[in-house]
Amino acid sequence: FHRLLSGERSNLAFPGLLLRLADIMDFDATRAPAILFRHIGIENDTSILEWRKHMSIDSWSLDTAAGDPDLLYSAICEHPVYEKAIREFCGKITAEFRAVSDELAKQKGRAGGADSSAARRKAESHWPV
Repeated sequence: FHRLLSGERSNLAFPGLLLRLADIMDFDATRAPAILFRHIGIENDTSILEWRKHMSIDSWSLDTAAGDPDLLYSAICEHPVYEKAIREFCGKITAEFRAVSDELAKQKGRAGGADSSAARRKAESHWPV
């Protein structure tokens, strides 16, 4: 937290933490358009996997029915390796939620916040049957 000239306190790290979450949560086909994939001639195996992983996501939702929100991704995968990559990436999203949550709790504790507990969020993959 920084004290502004007006005397108020500002958490300058907070926008950066939100941007970290926004970047990793931007996980769907719009980040890797199929038409672009077909026309730019990607040949690197890792790049192909990343593009296919994003192109497999067909929807996402935020489930708030059970208390803490769950971010749910749905995908249609042409190959099991894409499903595995998506599941691993959902784990990375969950880890990022935890890291941001932990950092916010630390900052709140240092700032003398009354409640230093932080909500945990998780990203899950749900596959159509």
